[in-house]
Amino acid sequence: MKQMILTAFFGLLLISSCTCNNENEPVVTNEDTMMNTEGMNGTINNATTSAETNDAEWQKIRNMFDENNYTRQQIEDYRKMHDEMDWGNVPGFYPEASTRQLTTNDTKFLTEWGHTVMLNEIYARHGMRFTDEDLKDHFGRQEWYKPTHDDVTSMLTAQERDNITFLQNHPA
Repeated sequence: MKQMILTAFFGLLLISSCTCNNENEPVVTNEDTMMNTEGMNGTINNATTSAETNDAEWQKIRNMFDENNYTRQQIEDYRKMHDEMDWGNVPGFYPEASTRQLTTNDTKFLTEWGHTVMLNEIYARHGMRFTDEDLKDHFGRQEWYKPTHDDVTSMLTAQERDNITFLQNHPA
């Protein structure tokens, strides 16, 4: 009986001390932190875990989808399905472009920028140096990206070459 009373007391104490939804503190959700789990070995990128960066990254992705007028539920369902898939240790936002044949289902939620990122991420995984400032900026913020080559064509797998052709023939 004494243990039950103590358990109830500590439970109420814990609940009453909760600062959840304090207007001065941002609420961090899985959506916010998802962007920071794209390290080479699936580890959290501690350099970009601030709430400010999470908000900016999530907003960028939200904008990619919102431009195509998809509902929030459609976006969340797609992201949940995407995140639950096993991509091995392939880094990036779109690892499927290097691991399997792409279909229109993989690109239907993408804006022009999302499509550009998916295409160029294939090259970036092999260390391609980009001249486009937006791509340099985007990939430069990725922990896994190491720009070491001007031409990575010979390093691409057959799957990646097929997916590059697919993406070039199916613009956003």
